[in-house]
Amino acid sequence: MNMNQKHTLLIVDDEEEIRENLKDFAEFKGFTVLEAGNGREALAHLETHQPDLIISDLMMPEIGGLQLLQELAKRDVGIPVVIMTAFGTMEYAIDAMKNGAADFLTKPIDLSYMMQVVDKILKRSAMERKVKEQQRQLEEDLRHAATIQRCLLPEAIETTRFSFHYRYEPLIAIGGDYLTVHQYSADKVAIALYDVSGHGVSAALTANMVHNQLQQRLAEHRPPSNVIDLLNRFIIRNIGESSMFITMGIVIIDWEEETMRFANAGHPDLLIWRDRERTLQTISSHTPPVGMTPNILGDQNETNLKLAGEDRIILYTDGFLERRNAEGKMLGSQGFQELIKTHCRLRPTDFLRQILDDIDRYSAEAADDDLTLVVVDVK
Repeated sequence: MNMNQKHTLLIVDDEEEIRENLKDFAEFKGFTVLEAGNGREALAHLETHQPDLIISDLMMPEIGGLQLLQELAKRDVGIPVVIMTAFGTMEYAIDAMKNGAADFLTKPIDLSYMMQVVDKILKRSAMERKVKEQQRQLEEDLRHAATIQRCLLPEAIETTRFSFHYRYEPLIAIGGDYLTVHQYSADKVAIALYDVSGHGVSAALTANMVHNQLQQRLAEHRPPSNVIDLLNRFIIRNIGESSMFITMGIVIIDWEEETMRFANAGHPDLLIWRDRERTLQTISSHTPPVGMTPNILGDQNETNLKLAGEDRIILYTDGFLERRNAEGKMLGSQGFQELIKTHCRLRPTDFLRQILDDIDRYSAEAADDDLTLVVVDVK
């Protein structure tokens, strides 16, 4: 290595002559060297020093090399250890490797080979530190990105005409599920829920791009089918056909006219709880997702419905449907709808919490997809 002056070795051996030979050679090669006569002395050194690597004999009084390895593991010091073992005791060296030794040397020590082993391990340790730092930086960046993404999400809405609430649970810090709301007036609102294929940064960046496009198109008072059609053309033109796709449902609700317009591109069924009739209505679509093929939507793929007081509109992403129980059974649309029926008369925030709790209880394993659930109540 070219940077040995910056590295410190701790040599641990109960034979002073061996320690001195190793120390002299290591110092000649530019290392700083600490010495210890056994594992207890080595651990005492660690109270005041942080060597880059430990070279330790296996058989020593008080605390031997194997015990030293075990103690270092308990303390989680992260210092690599090279074990020295006498010829004919290979089984002990193997035992040491199983207990975390980075490598081993056979006595009598070949000093040149020892330096090769030391250089190899220090280079590997430097690379591991670099990877850990990059991972730490990535996690910090993801936390910042998650904060920004959540700031862009809409706030809950409560008016005399309607209420809008949702729960957003990304798989990691940032996700590909997203929600765009455009309120035209006190009586009219557009809500778009969409799910970008994949997870993490690329999905989140695409979701943010889609959000900007939706805000622009919805502000132009376009019907939902036309908004999806224009977005589909934009995605294919800028990202490419089928390279990434987006399932999407857009609902535009007009309380003055008591109507709802809905368009769906590959998204799960829209659900409407008709409280007066105690029925759950499903609105399905066979239109492919955005970005999968050109010209996916026309006006004939839009649904127009009348709304009544106490109706509840429910949008959600497919992460709910894909959860599996201990027997491997997927919850699916039917199972999810049964949960909806069970809790649909709860207040919006209680309803959202109860559905998420039930999904967690149903699932045998941790979530493998983002979850977003939206509820709009007509008053």
